[in-house]
Amino acid sequence: MGTLGRSDRLPGDYRPDEGTPARGGLVRALTGFGNWAMTYSGIGVSAGLFELFGFSFGFSGPAMIWGWPLVAVGTLTVVLMWAELSSHYPYAGVMYKWPTILGGGTTGWFTGWLYLFANIALATSSFAVVWLGFVPLLGLTYTVKLGVLMALLTLVVCAALNLIGIKLLGPLTERAVLLELTVVGLVLILLLIFGHHNSPAIYVSSAGTGATFGKWLPGFLGGGMFVALWVFYFFETAGTLGEETLTASKNAPRAVMRSFIATFIVGGLTLLVFILAIPHVGAAMKSSSPIVYIIDAALPGAFGKIYLAVICLVILLGANVAFTAATRHMYSMARDNQLPFSSFLSRTRPGAGVPWASVIVVAVISAIPFIASQSFAVIVTGATAFFYAIYFGVMVVTLRARLRGWPREPAPFSLGKWGIPVNIIAVVWTGVMAVNLFWFRAATNPVFGGLHVAFWMVGAPLAVGLAYWALVQRRRLHEAARVPAETGATEASATGAEG
Repeated sequence: MGTLGRSDRLPGDYRPDEGTPARGGLVRALTGFGNWAMTYSGIGVSAGLFELFGFSFGFSGPAMIWGWPLVAVGTLTVVLMWAELSSHYPYAGVMYKWPTILGGGTTGWFTGWLYLFANIALATSSFAVVWLGFVPLLGLTYTVKLGVLMALLTLVVCAALNLIGIKLLGPLTERAVLLELTVVGLVLILLLIFGHHNSPAIYVSSAGTGATFGKWLPGFLGGGMFVALWVFYFFETAGTLGEETLTASKNAPRAVMRSFIATFIVGGLTLLVFILAIPHVGAAMKSSSPIVYIIDAALPGAFGKIYLAVICLVILLGANVAFTAATRHMYSMARDNQLPFSSFLSRTRPGAGVPWASVIVVAVISAIPFIASQSFAVIVTGATAFFYAIYFGVMVVTLRARLRGWPREPAPFSLGKWGIPVNIIAVVWTGVMAVNLFWFRAATNPVFGGLHVAFWMVGAPLAVGLAYWALVQRRRLHEAARVPAETGATEASATGAEG
């Protein structure tokens, strides 16, 4: 199924007319703003900066800020790819659908299989860092057991919210994002007025992390730019939620682009203001929570608590979006009979559009890593490397399709003549960053069980996937390929394009 032909659609097209439930059990309930809010929340710029500011600051000092524009420029090319793809194919499970349409059944299946576990790893890593906000907010003392307990409680809350459905998640996330932007904006303005004012020269200070640029650069590549790499991905979520979004072929690409722009601006301003307001660089580098240290040094204690409370909310909702994306991806592949126990995993609650079976299974799988490892750094770094490796693969598949004439059908968002050069840059960028994150260094690819964690995270699902593909899925794909192409063309025509 899904070879690139005269029509750029899957044989089973999931785009119904506006105002009707999407085929397969999902329902259209998200507005364009709701899709943007969930995508932006899943990226989690404020939460990501809070969680890993100290990590990157310790490696590169204040000059770690240069990782933000560097990563943003490279990521922009990938974001443009996601926007165009989501305009053509706003499906649930986009990281299985896109490669299947553009590269064929085998390519799509392996990409989707690996992305499923990368997505679950991201959700798990989001649960694992919840304690970073709640421990200082509640004045608790961190222990491993407490961190695991908070992670598991967050997982249960996210599963419960997903079982209620997208009609709750959309409006809830919209209000939370507006609250986040309001509080973060207020804190930044107050820091500019009342905070310490360093010289602009602080933005090129290594704070002792490197006497020369050559000595500073390895630490910057190894950890200084990691906070930006951790934040600047997951923009494809707008496409994942496209099947539940009104006028998705227009709203999904808008959500991709607007979430990127908002992330760049909010994150960039946060870094600029907080670094400028550091009262003492040495003390900030030693602090367990540099962000809180900077706020408390300039403003009354209540502001720090309010900021922490909002960050906790942002962390929770970001984890929830990652969890939601994982469930939609699993459901999408199961709906097409691409996973073990597909008939069970593709079940939804009638009329509600809730893929409850996938929600339960993703919740169970997400909890397993806490038994194997209780180090959030191991999970976070491994998940990031996993994503960039898959992004590289999808960018290669998309470039190959472009060279063969894709896209053949018009869509609301198109790169036109810029498609191939932007795609080439995206291939190079994701490839270089994947190599950087898989590099044999303890900072971003620590050793776990005698093997670097990124290789564990990719290798284990790949080994299982190869076995399943050889025993089951290869036969299924072969049988699907025997279905006449005319059948697929008839189904696509009967379903009709989105309004």
